[in-house]
Amino acid sequence: MSLSDTALKALKPRDASYIVSDDRGLYVEVLPSGSIVWRYRYRLSGKREKLTLGKYPALTLKNARLKRDEAAHLVALGQSPAQKTPPWPTSPNASSRTSSHATART
Repeated sequence: MSLSDTALKALKPRDASYIVSDDRGLYVEVLPSGSIVWRYRYRLSGKREKLTLGKYPALTLKNARLKRDEAAHLVALGQSPAQKTPPWPTSPNASSRTSSHATART
């Protein structure tokens, strides 16, 4: 059963973390702190692996499914998406920190 935005908003934290599946390996993990994290579970070379995609609501349902599809494409090619550098910035200030250091040194 696929998740909906309404179902995501209704998720509440419990004493222990729990998962709610979406489709094709995509799921959310609801942590006791109340954080909701998108993860993608897949098999590569007979091993189960998982990839953290981001936090809800910063990463929407639609975008999480797009990231899952990109990761699934890499798995189909026999590559681990967890070993690849993500095409999205890892932090909001990652590129600005790099460029400010380069500018300061010149």
